[in-house]
Amino acid sequence: MERNYHALPSRALGEGAGFRRPTQAQPHVTLESPAREVMTDLTRVSPATIGPQEPVAEANQYMMARGVRLLLVIDEQERVLGVISATDVLGERPMRVATARGLRRDELTVADIMTPAESVEVIALAERHSTFIKEMALMIGRRLRASHDSITSLAVDPVEARLAATLLRLAKREGMRSDQGVALPFHLTRQSLADMTGTTVETAIRILSRWLRDGLLGEDGDRLVLTDWEGLGALAEGEAD
Repeated sequence: MERNYHALPSRALGEGAGFRRPTQAQPHVTLESPAREVMTDLTRVSPATIGPQEPVAEANQYMMARGVRLLLVIDEQERVLGVISATDVLGERPMRVATARGLRRDELTVADIMTPAESVEVIALAERHSTFIKEMALMIGRRLRASHDSITSLAVDPVEARLAATLLRLAKREGMRSDQGVALPFHLTRQSLADMTGTTVETAIRILSRWLRDGLLGEDGDRLVLTDWEGLGALAEGEAD
């Protein structure tokens, strides 16, 4: 029996949109979990955000760290300026924009390639599903171009310096103060850290294990805690022995 489906109502996000930062953890999902729990529920999980002047490579690393494929681009007042996705970063857009503006690819910022808020379409479900949607932030309504490029940008610094700098950068942006130090509010796998710093997972595991033994890092469940900020800073600057 043929069924008729109606298009979901949508509207432009527009300028000045905001969002909330809930603190409730996203539940672990199983094969028996309801479909809505598999989605990133922004009524329970704080969205991943980035500033417009951050380098494009930084957006790529941060998406890998958070395990997401889209970031909200926000200003200092936490107003949504636009969105940037993995396909924006890894596709042809950076090269096209860089060529048009006479820039190197590594000089591009998030603002150069993001989709501005006025061009973003969101699905207007609040009228029909108000209890589920009223606290929800953006849902992107259109597909972006398929990606065919990949960015590989490895620093010349030693692995330990890159790893320490990456942890400090994530902690400055998303870290939460705790009795132990500054905790990362999300689970960060060793494989993700290896990918972000251009090393092998075995090297990342070995370095993190030593830092845990030496007290530079701690653990709170499955989350890393930066317990010695100055020590990690020295490693990031290449000043540690």
